Amino acid sequence: MSVQVAKASHQLARGDGELGAAAQEASSSLEEITSMVLLTANNAAKAKSLAAEASHAAVDGTSI
Repeated sequence: MSVQVAKASHQLARGDGELGAAAQEASSSLEEITSMVLLTANNAAKAKSLAAEASHAAVDGTSI
């Protein structure tokens, strides 16, 4: 019986380690996604600014 308990304990501990590694990988992936979303948002803001500048130049009849 104690061998079974030890074996079950070992399997549970190994499983916890696998869950910890999976959680760390998920956390790393979320950090990367967050970084990419922020970069995309910054690029979108720059594109909006450039589009507004081009629109004003077109209305004014000037070159960019």
